[in-house]
Order: sequence, then structure tokens, then C-alpha cells
Amino acid sequence: MPKISVIVPMYNVEKYVRCAIQSVLDQTFKDFELILIDDCSTDKTVEVAKSFNDPRIKIFNNEKNLGAGLTRNVGLEIATGDYIYFFDSDDALIPNALEMLYNVAEKDQFDVSMSIAHFYPNDNEFQNFKNLNARIHHRGKMGSFAKDFKQRITEEYIMGSSSACRLQLFKRKFLDDSKIKFRNIVAYEDGIFWFEVLCATSNMIKIDKPFYVYRQRQGSLIHPKDLSGFRKLIESFFMCREIFLNLLAKYGEKDNYFVDNILLSFTRRIFWDFIPFYQRIPQKCWEIIESELELRYKDDQERSMIRIFFFGYFMEIINRQVYEDRSKRYEDRLKAIRSHVNDIIRF
Repeated sequence: MPKISVIVPMYNVEKYVRCAIQSVLDQTFKDFELILIDDCSTDKTVEVAKSFNDPRIKIFNNEKNLGAGLTRNVGLEIATGDYIYFFDSDDALIPNALEMLYNVAEKDQFDVSMSIAHFYPNDNEFQNFKNLNARIHHRGKMGSFAKDFKQRITEEYIMGSSSACRLQLFKRKFLDDSKIKFRNIVAYEDGIFWFEVLCATSNMIKIDKPFYVYRQRQGSLIHPKDLSGFRKLIESFFMCREIFLNLLAKYGEKDNYFVDNILLSFTRRIFWDFIPFYQRIPQKCWEIIESELELRYKDDQERSMIRIFFFGYFMEIINRQVYEDRSKRYEDRLKAIRSHVNDIIRF
């Protein structure tokens, strides 16, 4: 049995998947299986994957499109390793990534080992990621996790660490015993997964050594290019909001201030993804938000509170952009959105 199972969902990534696969095969840690699961791609993703000749690679195909989260669950059913690592098919790993995570986890038998830093290169830098001196994002502090539930959630979710599951190595037994799997939602499923892990254990360790090379590309789900993509994000937002509330109720958390801070933190994380699209066509985007509000919340007061909640964060983000960049472009966008806010309030 391999020590690590690397699980990779694939969907229409023929331009990027060769680099991703090669970065795993080039790892200094060799005792792994690489599970590639195609989620009904319509391009040559599978052909590229099959061009590799390595016995550690196992390729599977979903019968229907499931999305990244449920496809990772398929990988969990297939995996035979002692540890699980989830990897995205358009990103890359530096060569000692798995070795670093495994050694830290195995030494003191942690349920989870993770990095609090990752590389965030531009397209030119990505081509030479093994010798990368690109931007590094640091989130949180090195060391162990707080034992107290509220303190742990506050420090690691509200205040800091990345919610992306690609930065963590998970002990398989922990995931099985906790019954933690990815939810059936279109976007942010990894954020919910990480929050469930935080709720379930404090036996984790953080290291401040970047190993993950993240590719940000237009057209991916969290960076919508049309109204259909924006609608999927908004639907996922509301679904995640309810999941958070249900999880906190499961753990007996009734502190409204604490719950509100968790929801606010979650909102702040995701609004950065779709605010640029919202800025271009605010009226159309707001119609989508309103339709979701009408569908999910029957109480007028609750709908009004969530409207204020949304616009509060839209305004915070736009104002921050203006503060950081005083260009006329942002000033004009701010005026347009302020005008739109006033129209909505009058409505």
C-alpha cells in the first residue's frame, strides 16, 4: 500500500494538466499513488493524462459530471494510502512538497499537516515554478492548533488560515473516523470541508514553508465570466451559509456573535472572487441575488438583513480598492455602485 494517495479531479484542463501531473511525478517523496479522475471533460484532458507511463498513475472516468467536490469523494473511495492529498489539475507542486508534509505529520502522528503559505505567480513565472521567487501568500501563524473549539475556529478560520484543501495532508483514518466528505455544492466545497476538519480535530500542525503553486485563471468557477457563472456562485453562497449554520448547531454553538463572525469571514473570502464581475453589470447581478433571496427566505425582515449584509461587503471591498489604487477607474466604479445601492434602498 502507498503512503500517500494524491487525488486529482480533472475537467477540461488539457492546457494545464501535463504540468500538474509532472510536478507530482517529480516529487522527492516517491511512495504515492496518483489518482486522476476525469469529470466528463470535452477536450483532450484524458489523452494528455494517458500519455504518461508511470505505474503510480491510475486514471478513472466519471459516468456523469459531478463537480470537483463529489469527484474528490470518488477518489477517497478508490484511495489506498495512509494519507490523502487533494491536488488541483491546473496547479503545481514544488519537488519536496509531499516529503515535507508527510515527515511533519508522521513524526508526531498529526491528523493534518498543512502549509500556511503558497506561491501566487503570474503566467510568466508559472512556467518556471521550480525556481520560483514569486509572490508568497502567508495566512496565519506557524505551530499547533488551539484545543479550545471557539479559539481554534477564531484563530484558524475567522482570523487566518487558508480554507483551500490543497494545502493540507490528511491522515486517512481521521477522515474515515470523522466521516468528513465533500458536500454536493458547485463552489466553495473545499471551504466547507476545511471548516468541518477544524471542528472535528485540534491535532494538526502548520508549517510556514510554501510548496503549492496556485494558478489563477479567468473562466474557472470562482472567477465567473458570464451571468450563468455568477448565478452558480450566488447559489453556492446561500447553500454554504445554511451548511455553516447547521454545522455550528451540530456542535452546540449558540453564541450569535461568534456565529455572525464566522459567516462574515466566509462572506469576505468569497466576495473577492466575484466583485470584479459584479462591478461590470451590477443591475443584472443584483437581479440574480434578489431571485435567490426570494427563493430561499420567505421572511421580509430576514431578506432585508441579508441585502444589507451583501451591500456592506460590496462597499467595503470597493472602498478598499479605491484606497489602494486612486485611479479614476475605481473612482468611477465606486460612484456607479453607490448610485446602485441608493436605488436598491429606495426600492
